[in-house]
This record gives sequence, C-alpha cells and structure tokens, in this order.
Amino acid sequence: MGIQDWKAITFAKALQDNRGDVVEVKLKNRFAAFGDKTRKYRVTDGESFQIAKNFASEVEERIKYE
Repeated sequence: MGIQDWKAITFAKALQDNRGDVVEVKLKNRFAAFGDKTRKYRVTDGESFQIAKNFASEVEERIKYE
C-alpha cells in the first residue's frame, strides 16, 4: 500500500456511490511527515484498495454506537 513508514492510522473513511458500493477509501496519519499525511485508494488501485477497504470496514465494526 506504500505506507511502510507510517506507525499509525488516525483516520479511515470509506466513500460510497449512490448504490452503496465503496468507491474510495481515505486514510490519514496526523503524525506523518508534511505532505505524506493522506492516502486515497480508489477501485482502480486493485489490491491496495481491497486492503484499505477491509481495514476501514473492520474499524467501523469495532466502533460501538450507543
């Protein structure tokens, strides 16, 4: 995915189209160097997109809404 130097991911968001399919995933690391804080993965990125999509869905499942 090209983020070997990141020690943490502080923000993950999956963007969906009108049908509810995930088309883009945004990952952010507020501790990363300037200019390398945000990564966007789109469907055309292939395996990197699938890994980011799975990560974002796992994070969403772990969050408890009350």
